[in-house]
Amino acid sequence: MELSTLLTEMVQRQASDLHLVAGMPPIFRVHGELVPHTTPVKPTDLLEAGAVEDLLSPYLSDLQKAQLVERDLRVTLRQDQSVFHCQVFRERGRLAAAIRVVPSRVWSVDELGLPPVLERLTHTLRGLILVTGPAGSGKSTTVAGMIEHINRTRKERIITVEDPIQYEFSSKLSLITQRQVGEDVESYEQGLLSAMTSDLDVALIGELRDLETVRLALVLAETGHLVFSTLSVETVSEAVQRLIEVFPEPRATIRRLLARTLQAVIAQKLIPASAEYKAQTSQGRLAANEILIMTQRVRQMVLEEQTDFTLAMEAGRGDGMQTMDAAILDHYRAGRISYDVAALSLEDRTRLGPPPPVS
Repeated sequence: MELSTLLTEMVQRQASDLHLVAGMPPIFRVHGELVPHTTPVKPTDLLEAGAVEDLLSPYLSDLQKAQLVERDLRVTLRQDQSVFHCQVFRERGRLAAAIRVVPSRVWSVDELGLPPVLERLTHTLRGLILVTGPAGSGKSTTVAGMIEHINRTRKERIITVEDPIQYEFSSKLSLITQRQVGEDVESYEQGLLSAMTSDLDVALIGELRDLETVRLALVLAETGHLVFSTLSVETVSEAVQRLIEVFPEPRATIRRLLARTLQAVIAQKLIPASAEYKAQTSQGRLAANEILIMTQRVRQMVLEEQTDFTLAMEAGRGDGMQTMDAAILDHYRAGRISYDVAALSLEDRTRLGPPPPVS
């Protein structure tokens, strides 16, 4: 078994990740599910203690091998037209790896089947647009789709600062440069400070991880730039709270700044498609989006320290807003997800009604 063979299989299976752990077979993540290299698993599929090191060794320099003694290592792998991010680490004294494919193309908002309001938001000229969700919820894919729409339709200078780069863009109408933390710049802070003096129109910040990154994102937004980023929280209310609470007290100033600069918050989760929809489209999972648009009413709520935006989103459907429950119900009523998946995903299950009769 060679790593090149597994990487080829990864692309063929449309897997997002490959895990290599001693004592286990190679494991792929396909449509969110962990799938072994072969089913059923044969004893010969199990990776022996030194097998992971043998698989990775041809791709690592002597310096990188020495660094692995003290710390984890991130390596970019390239094979044919594919790019992979490889995180190499030790577990119980043995090498292990998690490999993620960098998609070969960027899908547009329309191709991703996302709500039309997201495309409309890309015409915003300044401010902060935030996409949130837990790990693996596709938020980076959604942000990339919005950036790609700008790339195809507007002449803008776009700079991304990411850790790591999730999608590789090709400049179209826009001019795009991408900087990876740890390779091209030392930190998000350094990359964003550099971007401020690089004739910037649109910025993509991979993730708002700390106070300084949030502060710089808001500075960029307030000074006339359009800024996209992600945050690892599940709801729009949690996102707004996190942006505020990352700053020390008193927080009146940050509330005013956020009310001025925030344009939209989009929370996302991925839910399994119904068997019928999957057969028609080959889509294994669908994005469900909770969407908060910063209307005057919502900005006032932020200033008044209100944190529950549910009623505002329900009342703002005409502006493109929707709650997560509304998004899930729309998927169910359109036949894209099953009754059982809808019931498990909804916060208020009473809105679903009784199950359909068994035919």
